[in-house]
Amino acid sequence: RGSAIVVWNGRDHLDANLFSFDDRQGLDFERFILSNVPQLKTSVRDELPRGTGGVVNFKSDLSAPRSRPLWASAEDFKVHQLLEV
Repeated sequence: RGSAIVVWNGRDHLDANLFSFDDRQGLDFERFILSNVPQLKTSVRDELPRGTGGVVNFKSDLSAPRSRPLWASAEDFKVHQLLEV
């Protein structure tokens, strides 16, 4: 699951902004594009982790069940946990 915004100038420049719940999908997308449009090359890649619990983490850094975020009320967090199942 995730989303992508891709802008291409029709020749030699492509910008892709990806959001994914799976940390590996960005690299899979990059490999797919480069294998199908060989005149393109990667010039810049920024990977931004998601935040939880008042700190910024990659999903792979999290091992324990999620605690209530600092900004969420107890009621909001209960609703969120019910929806995650």
